[in-house]
Amino acid sequence: MVKIDAYISVRKENRIENLKGDLFKIASKKRESESDFGEIYITTIYPGKVKGWKYHKKMTSKLFVIRGSVRFTFCLRDDMKERYYFELSEDEFESIEIKPGVWMAFECISSTEAYILNFADIPHDDSESINKTYG
Repeated sequence: MVKIDAYISVRKENRIENLKGDLFKIASKKRESESDFGEIYITTIYPGKVKGWKYHKKMTSKLFVIRGSVRFTFCLRDDMKERYYFELSEDEFESIEIKPGVWMAFECISSTEAYILNFADIPHDDSESINKTYG
């Protein structure tokens, strides 16, 4: 696991290979950080498009790219000057965990629509997040 700070970490996830088709473990109650569960959803993004900025006050998200390739951008400050970049794709089974208090945006860098699975610790609530135009 690569830990950027207390807010962002990237982890290589468990892939169990099988000749008939692989199994990808998304979550386990054995991990302390996954003891809370709110909802799981998939968001899609089209090639060359950017979604963001989003800031969660309460939600912790664990993100997986299950189709395509995505570049994630994170900022820990409101002025957006210090940014961290990570790329995830369907070829590398990794996840990014983002704790509350981080600005996030993401861009589809593949030639086809990308799918991102979000394993969130609380159900979606518009009042707990803030949106800004990417720039």
